[in-house]
Amino acid sequence: MNAALIGQVVAGLALLLFGLRLASVGPRDVLGRRLRVFLETVTRNRWSGLGAGIGTTLLLSSSSAATVLVVGLVDAGLIGLGRIVAVLLGTGIGTALTLQIVAFRIGAYAGFAIGLGLVLRLVSRYRIWRAVGDAIMGLGLIFFSLDLMGDGLAGLVSGEAASQAVAALLGRPVVTLLTAAALTAVWQSSAATILLAFPILASPGVTLTQVVPIVLGANIGTCATALLACVGGGRRGLQVAMAHLLFKVVGVAVALPLAGVLAAAAAWVADLVGAATPARQVAMAHTLFNAAIAALFLPFPELVAGLLGRLIPADRRGKGVVENVHPDLWADPEQALTAAHGEVLGMGHRALWCLAELGRLLERPHSRLADDIVRADDRIDVIDEVLTHYLTEDPPADLTADQREFRDKLLFAIKDIEHVGDVISKVLVPLAVKLERRERGFSEAGLAELKAFHARVTADFAAALDLLAGKDAPRLDDIFAFEATIQDRDHALEQAHLQRLERGVQAAVLTSTIHLDLLTNLRVVHSYVTDLVRVITWSPGGPRRGDGPFGAPPPKEELRP
Repeated sequence: MNAALIGQVVAGLALLLFGLRLASVGPRDVLGRRLRVFLETVTRNRWSGLGAGIGTTLLLSSSSAATVLVVGLVDAGLIGLGRIVAVLLGTGIGTALTLQIVAFRIGAYAGFAIGLGLVLRLVSRYRIWRAVGDAIMGLGLIFFSLDLMGDGLAGLVSGEAASQAVAALLGRPVVTLLTAAALTAVWQSSAATILLAFPILASPGVTLTQVVPIVLGANIGTCATALLACVGGGRRGLQVAMAHLLFKVVGVAVALPLAGVLAAAAAWVADLVGAATPARQVAMAHTLFNAAIAALFLPFPELVAGLLGRLIPADRRGKGVVENVHPDLWADPEQALTAAHGEVLGMGHRALWCLAELGRLLERPHSRLADDIVRADDRIDVIDEVLTHYLTEDPPADLTADQREFRDKLLFAIKDIEHVGDVISKVLVPLAVKLERRERGFSEAGLAELKAFHARVTADFAAALDLLAGKDAPRLDDIFAFEATIQDRDHALEQAHLQRLERGVQAAVLTSTIHLDLLTNLRVVHSYVTDLVRVITWSPGGPRRGDGPFGAPPPKEELRP
């Protein structure tokens, strides 16, 4: 067996995997957060969900990446399983369309694509264009690797021993399917396995019917990525991964005995569109398989969700995030309120972590840290929903006056903490991310001012949480005094920034809008912190009252004078 030809095939496979990764990672890093929000908003019906799955997979060049994104959304409780079924079905079709694009015989232009992508990667000042360059260069490497592997496999299969080995493997459909599934699970890319089938089908004596099990095995193997993404997560994410596996297993169970029919249909459609090349036939088999799965399951998303809900009962809302509250605790209201108090404190410390990490993000913007903060706020939103329901829907009607006061104060505290998290994740973090995208930094003086202001807001929030925990908080008067003068302080910082602009400090000019917006919204965060302190310390007639760590809340209109 020719060692050079083996090396050529291995090198082609390595370039294929690298090209697929390059085409996926850049867009995922740039678009990941936007895609998460996009999926939350467009999955209202099955057709928009199907389209969202197709579009997300095309953008990421990877159904595995899209599926992992979906698992995270459902596990966080942001989207229900019934709404996400259509998205999962769309990811399979999205991969098929990606392969249809690759199946065009444009290997001659691979060098041009690699060169163009490399130029964009090296020359562009903006992350979005560098990501585009990565995607173009990745596609060029895919096209080049297919030609490289095709030539190598053709040379290998021309030998009698290798030809017999390939024929023996392809002659056992189940073994072929399991091998393809294992390879896909190892390199976590169904596209790589199916692309490998392109040159195999082009080899002498190989039929499309023999290659169909490779396509089916790749569809099974791609489920491993979603299952791995569930490790350490909740059961809702596991339901998504199992739904994905269910679709593929049912599809394969039907398609494998009918491999000849699927192959004939794929060849007929490929011939109908005037492109009956081996690559097009394999891509068409993959497309028809995933289209058939979508047609089978798309009309019944709630049925699928109900079935998996019974097989894998989901944790209650917030499980893994809110651990210590349960409706049964209201048999002893004091115990129920104590448990809720502990969860509110935990919620507050999550928000405090987000605020503290924002300081790191301002000093050194990093998209992964930004994503971590956004995910932490997603959990804060879940806690808000769970605790609000627990404190408003579950309590008995015979709570004492002090218990009602304590309960109401917890509700006000929850909302102030949730507002803090929202301002951080939805306003302050995107402002910091703009710095990374534009590859800009603050002036030395501007950064020092922002850090000092941020540190003060963070310290006041920590003091408010200490008060919420029942600890002494000697800085309360200082917090109120700072809030009373914060507008003047904010104005002074703005004037200092404008003076730097007048002096022509380059960093100040380039980050002017972001700098001023950060100051404004840090002031908003401090207003919510001050509200939290007012809620904790307020009571009718003066001193705090009640058996809990704080007394009754003020009327809502008194919270923000």
